[in-house]
Amino acid sequence: MSKTRTKTSIDKDRYWSGVFTGVFLGCFIISLSILMVIRMQGLKVAINPQQIARLVQAKVQAEAKRDIPQILEQLKKELPVEVSENLQGLEDFTIGIGKSQVNLPPEVIGAIKGEFNRVIEEAIINTINNYNTAEYEERLGRNAYEMVEALIQQDIIGKTYLIKTNDWLTVPVKIVGTSRQQLSVGI
Repeated sequence: MSKTRTKTSIDKDRYWSGVFTGVFLGCFIISLSILMVIRMQGLKVAINPQQIARLVQAKVQAEAKRDIPQILEQLKKELPVEVSENLQGLEDFTIGIGKSQVNLPPEVIGAIKGEFNRVIEEAIINTINNYNTAEYEERLGRNAYEMVEALIQQDIIGKTYLIKTNDWLTVPVKIVGTSRQQLSVGI
């Protein structure tokens, strides 16, 4: 009786050893096959250039909406100094009466210069205050969209990059374009 029990347990051990060996070899062969296919064919990564460009466009428009008012306020602060520095030629201002020229006194020239400064500053500030920046922000976003989409189409899509995972395995990854709404990764 003890011989049959030991023979049965030995048969069971052989059976399970064979099953585990078969499963291990099957997994090893499948993994090796997948590894060879990936190494030979590589991976394809599909990106949507329009979606990426839309993300950049939204970010550029948001940044422009945030920064343009600050720039305009800084311009308003610097405007009086810039106008007075660039308003030249009034010192030689003369009035012609007949064939003679009359030089204006320095007080009058100062008053005229001050009035010109005030009028120019007021006109520029009114223009800045009434300027609708939304069109400019949209144009900046549209330009960013076109630039990013063209850059992706020309410089990224269609290229194959070699990713070295370790010393013995390099995987080629080809970037392809898609017009689908979601980004996908496929073999």
